[in-house]
Amino acid sequence: MPASEHLFTVRDDDDLGKRYLDETKAMKFHHLTAQLLFMSQQACHNLQTAVSFLTTWVKKPDEDDWGKLRRVMQYLWVTLYMKLTLVIDIDSTPVIRWWVDASHMMHMDSKGHTGVMISLGKGVALSYSEKHKLNTKSSTESKLVGADAMLIKVLWDRYFLEAQGYTVEQNIVF
Repeated sequence: MPASEHLFTVRDDDDLGKRYLDETKAMKFHHLTAQLLFMSQQACHNLQTAVSFLTTWVKKPDEDDWGKLRRVMQYLWVTLYMKLTLVIDIDSTPVIRWWVDASHMMHMDSKGHTGVMISLGKGVALSYSEKHKLNTKSSTESKLVGADAMLIKVLWDRYFLEAQGYTVEQNIVF
């Protein structure tokens, strides 16, 4: 897994153990995070949640953030030769399945986080992961905000497939 279970755990500024990175290491953190962001959008969709979190700390990263970045880099090294398998189910090609989920108050500014993925058979063809643009009052409201934010991508991708000549009979969102 590219991220540990305490990916979203952040120390407060007044914690005694919080040490910020020096300028050179902070620039390297920023540079590597930007490269990971590009990779997560192009080929390594499984990195999106971890990278989305790391991008929120590029202005002032600390040693904990550096450790989280190292974990992602180690994951990349270990999975370097793993193959991505995508199979389109010919019988259910007209059916697109989406899975959308959101987490409530995952970031320091109390905003939630949403992830979505699409499958046309076996494997994930597309996925998105992003921080909410507004605060919510409950986990139910977070899920509604996340589904609403991702609905634009769901519809756009359906229309894109139809424009390519594919027939889409059902566009199911779970």
